[in-house]
Amino acid sequence: MFDTVFGLPVHVLVLHFAVVLVPLAALATIAVAVRPAWLPRFGVWVAALDAVMVVLVWATKESGEKLLKRIYPDPSARPAAMRTHIERGDDLLWYVVALFVVAAALVVVARLRAGGQAAMRDTVPAFVVPVVAVLAVAAAVLVTVQVVRTGHAGSQVVWKPIVQSTNG
Repeated sequence: MFDTVFGLPVHVLVLHFAVVLVPLAALATIAVAVRPAWLPRFGVWVAALDAVMVVLVWATKESGEKLLKRIYPDPSARPAAMRTHIERGDDLLWYVVALFVVAAALVVVARLRAGGQAAMRDTVPAFVVPVVAVLAVAAAVLVTVQVVRTGHAGSQVVWKPIVQSTNG
């Protein structure tokens, strides 16, 4: 399933979606975190988008492992840059999971805090929503940085040898 599609490696196709969509999801998370008025209307959608990003990054990671086994069946033959890319990709999945968890928590605490009943509002102290919003912004920034770091490491594996071999 994660090996090839139309004769091309799935990884090469899905990684471009991840590189574009994960930072956009992070921006959407920042938007609802810093604009409390948007949270009731868009918060659930943003948390759902972040959940989709978890699946996308997981698919990118799985397809990368299939491609890796195809190119380097012997793990000891993998260049150091490849190992860096693999480690960063493994970590990226956890960063995206954290983004989803914090975004979902932001939606939940904001809804509890905005509840019409005083008893419901009192279950979540007033300071919790801004604290979770700050955590959401931090997670969004960190996930974007990790996407860049992971993509850069992968690009170095693929393109650095080609550029070096074509220098005149």
